[in-house]
Amino acid sequence: MPRSLRADLQKIFKKREFVPCSFCGYEFPLDAEKLRRGDHDKERLQQYLGGGEFYCDDCYPKTQECEDCGQHVPGTRMAGHMRKHAK
Repeated sequence: MPRSLRADLQKIFKKREFVPCSFCGYEFPLDAEKLRRGDHDKERLQQYLGGGEFYCDDCYPKTQECEDCGQHVPGTRMAGHMRKHAK
């Protein structure tokens, strides 16, 4: 790759913040996620921006909603999440 192209790409990627999905691990550009207007997109982003975990559009339906706090958590981690509420 030419040095000039590599430098330009590095500038572009430094400006973009990528966030990994807590379920699948793939990284997504946060600015692009903020522009999404799907059924669960607002909920997903509010959870992440409020300090919770980020789930991509494909993984979000694979999570369960906590009855106590409303956060979405993978079923395999729900027991540990519920223990945090018991404290």
